[in-house]
Amino acid sequence: MDLSVEAEIAKAVDTLLEPEPDAEIEQEVPVQPKAAAPPVTEAVAKPQPSAHMLSQIAERQVAAAFQDLNHAVRAEPRRSFDDIAAELLRPMLQDWLDNNLPTLVERLVREEIERVVRGER
Repeated sequence: MDLSVEAEIAKAVDTLLEPEPDAEIEQEVPVQPKAAAPPVTEAVAKPQPSAHMLSQIAERQVAAAFQDLNHAVRAEPRRSFDDIAAELLRPMLQDWLDNNLPTLVERLVREEIERVVRGER
């Protein structure tokens, strides 16, 4: 590079870095240190680490609940999925038939009567 080009670049950089004469200079605001909080003393004793996550009472209650569930499952006769589904669907099917079968039969009988009457003429 030519020395004159380097001098021009240096001069341009200096002018860019110089502050404007009319520019306002920010004044630093002194930062007030926050008052330190008084140390907290623990009034409650720290819990001692133990190998058990549950208390003995909770462990007994959970064990009893699982034991009751186990007895309930074993006491009931095993049923197939089809039996369970039929038991659940039976009331819904009966309700649907009670609500819709009379009108369905009436409509089909009326259509059949009209068909027979038209066929005889």
